[in-house]
Amino acid sequence: MRSCFFVLVCTCLFHYAAEAQANYLDTLYRPYDFAWDLNYGNTLKLNDTSYVITGYGLTMQNHFIFNLFAINLKGDTLWDKSYDFGSKDLFAAYKAVLDNDKNILIAGPFFNDSLQGYQAMLFKTDSMGNKKWLKTYGISHYGHYQGLFAYVPIATIDRHYLIASTLGIDSVNADFLVIKTDTNGNEESRWQYGTPKYETLWAGIQAIDSGFIFAGETTVSDTPDFYTFSIYTMKVDKNGNELWKAIYASPYDTTNNRHITDAVTNDVIEDTDGYVFVGHRYSRRNYVLHSSPFAYLKAWVAKLDKQTGHIIWEQNIGINNATYQRFYKITKTSDGGYAACGIQAFSNQNTTNDSWLVKTNTFGDSIWSRRFYYANDTSLETEFYSITQTYDDGYLISGFAYDYNGDPFPWVIITDSMGCLIPGCDTLTVNDIKVLPDDKVGVVIYPNPASNVAYILIKSDIDVLDLSFRIYALTGQIVTTKTSAITDVTYLLNTSNFAKGVYLVDVMSQGKVVTTRRLVKE
Repeated sequence: MRSCFFVLVCTCLFHYAAEAQANYLDTLYRPYDFAWDLNYGNTLKLNDTSYVITGYGLTMQNHFIFNLFAINLKGDTLWDKSYDFGSKDLFAAYKAVLDNDKNILIAGPFFNDSLQGYQAMLFKTDSMGNKKWLKTYGISHYGHYQGLFAYVPIATIDRHYLIASTLGIDSVNADFLVIKTDTNGNEESRWQYGTPKYETLWAGIQAIDSGFIFAGETTVSDTPDFYTFSIYTMKVDKNGNELWKAIYASPYDTTNNRHITDAVTNDVIEDTDGYVFVGHRYSRRNYVLHSSPFAYLKAWVAKLDKQTGHIIWEQNIGINNATYQRFYKITKTSDGGYAACGIQAFSNQNTTNDSWLVKTNTFGDSIWSRRFYYANDTSLETEFYSITQTYDDGYLISGFAYDYNGDPFPWVIITDSMGCLIPGCDTLTVNDIKVLPDDKVGVVIYPNPASNVAYILIKSDIDVLDLSFRIYALTGQIVTTKTSAITDVTYLLNTSNFAKGVYLVDVMSQGKVVTTRRLVKE
């Protein structure tokens, strides 16, 4: 059985001490073995101290599961509900919201096996995760490209629901399609928007003025086998009438007569003076079809004018040598800025993903960033899909990681206001955590002694080639290795299955040990 790994750092701790005891939490129990297609992409705030995490996965028995669980800021599980939809039809739970009465709404695509086509799905529970109803919504004809793919539920101010979807028409055409229902899921109307291109809807919200913002992507050039996408946003009034739309085209390569970068938006929030979007931009690595044509570059954040959709400011965020960087979710922070989460990967990691947290100012300039990785595997990925700021200015972030066997599982972390799991991570220097002045790297392990979890942070002032670490018992038995490690990543180590005793942590460069630390499991 798999478990949801949950870690916490107490925000009242400000100074690092090697012998300090962490305020960490036990693993949260998860009832199913997930095989793949795992997505825990939603964090919903019930109140200042309790949150709901929603997601879905495919079990080892090929059953699709919706899972919802509530936690408090101490990591206690308040309730945990799962719904097994069997193996005949394909369900996915992409995004979720709370309505005015704290009911939970989950939207996603539903593959109807008997119709051999995709329909939109809306699933409703009460605030305790108890199922109220599940409704599906279809179209008149289904085919290879035809179908209805739901992504975003919206609970309206006047107590209706919207299901923001993509309507597949043919191989080169798709539109935004929004279904409006009453609170029982009974369809009331449909709004369709599009151009003679292929539009895909990824994000949507209701604005303070009762209108709606929808965002996604649209094709701007090339053939159906090699689309190029630009960001596509629009605003409609409360009755679905279009007020404005905007397309942010990618740069054009005149030599090869094609657009050279794609742009996608994944989330939108409203601020007092505009709408803030996050996503990513990526370039075409080469022009050979079906041969790794994409190379992601920078994550993207922008603010749009409320009246026109014109860009007020935009920022590309990330590191130049990263293979790809993406933002999935953004939240407004108490200081007037923003925090976004997603993934960041480097070529020296063979494109494995670090979970990524970035804090910005009010103009989208990056103030700091933190990277996290689940260290109990050697080559797989972790991703953050959802973020919210807690009442004490920390961050609750959810996503997924992999266990020893390479199986995915949901994980949740809570950091302090500086994005730290190790107290004081924002001010730690290499010299603070070196053992000897000539050491190439500094290493901190926290807490130490550890019970269920320990965090490992490696820092260096110089380039360290082929960085890795291994953890082994005094008997010589290796319990964990991490190849292709990098500095300034907080590695999360699940020690719950370690036998009590002393372990050694070797940090290596090019296969040679450069420093060793001791880890005590109590």
